Amino acid sequence: MSALTLGMDANRGMYLDRAGNIVTKQDEDAMADLLTQRLSSLLGEFRFDKAGGVPYMQTIYQNGPSAIPTLQSAMLNILMQTEHVVGVAYLDIAVIGDELRFEASVATEYGQVFLQQQGEAS
Repeated sequence: MSALTLGMDANRGMYLDRAGNIVTKQDEDAMADLLTQRLSSLLGEFRFDKAGGVPYMQTIYQNGPSAIPTLQSAMLNILMQTEHVVGVAYLDIAVIGDELRFEASVATEYGQVFLQQQGEAS
């Protein structure tokens, strides 16, 4: 069985290929997009549920480094609860200036997936 999802561009939105077709992704590429989307939802980027996610400007930036373990635990739970994920090799989170960055290496049934994201606090 194969993982299949709509492709996401750098802005985490659907996009079209040169022929005008909606882009789809399979297996490792699909899992990378799916996991990035799930983590982004946790970080408060879930547009239709303003109460969802972590208010990381208040939680992370005001509480400083002491809040990172709480966020890391929540992110690990999201990753491990995702279908087809078999383990997380590492998950690094850092706050640099006004940016929250994360990198992860996730083992899936389809292969190893590497995630990387950074974004400004809003």
